[in-house]
Amino acid sequence: MINRLVCFGDSFTEGEGAWLEKTTEIEKQYEDTSVGRFKVAEFNYQYSWPKVLGDRLGVKVANLGSCGASNNYIFNSIFEYDKKHKINDNCLVVVMWSSSIRDKLPFFPTIFQNHSPIGLGWSLKEIFATQTIENQEITNFTTRFYKNDKDKEYIDKNLIPFMSEYFKPFITQVYDKEYYNLLNFSYIHFLQLFFKFKGCDYIFIDAFESMNSFGSDDKKWNLINKDNYWGFGETTAWDYLYKVGGDVFENLDLSYNPPGQNCHPNRHGYKIIAELIYDFYNKSLSI
Repeated sequence: MINRLVCFGDSFTEGEGAWLEKTTEIEKQYEDTSVGRFKVAEFNYQYSWPKVLGDRLGVKVANLGSCGASNNYIFNSIFEYDKKHKINDNCLVVVMWSSSIRDKLPFFPTIFQNHSPIGLGWSLKEIFATQTIENQEITNFTTRFYKNDKDKEYIDKNLIPFMSEYFKPFITQVYDKEYYNLLNFSYIHFLQLFFKFKGCDYIFIDAFESMNSFGSDDKKWNLINKDNYWGFGETTAWDYLYKVGGDVFENLDLSYNPPGQNCHPNRHGYKIIAELIYDFYNKSLSI
């Protein structure tokens, strides 16, 4: 019998985009961007799928979703939480994976990657481009979240010019999808055995990109327990909402989402995600 729901993920788990008409106004009230973002996160929490799912299950909820989180961040946050709060057999743990190519690359400069969820998932244009939102000029990521002027100056004068040229030879000469295939498999394989060791129920689900998309025919994936993985290799939460249709995504006129990226669910979409996980739990894991 579970009494605690613990959820890990990125902005799709935190609840970003739940009600942009409201949260845009909240952000405007605070000159300190970090304070404004904290207040927005507090507001979004009540409409996030972990909160809705927890209410449906009648249990306490710990939502560890974090905007811009990479899979490496999500993976490590599980152990940080366990160290402090002890995952046990009374827990249901849900991990909603992010984009594989958000992971920061060990062979890219740390100073460059610390100023954005860089990896390969965000182009230079998306990171440093300026958007107009309600007549305000907003620069993605660096202006919104980071304030170290020396770092920004170094990045502007050195790393942006170099990395602009380096991305092409990296993609054509260095990039190998097997790197991500092995990385993703290893995250999941490790965690399914760790959760078995902890004696807890768990569910994996992909937010908007399939974790096995870099090598779906690789035999290693046969070692993954599909009974605990919603939509494994077939669909994502975002795909499911797209098929449902209707008012399930955030208002694109107010979104900070870079052009070309999948938009977040809104409060209606998050409720649907909560219901699909609830149904999956009852059919696959609930005793």
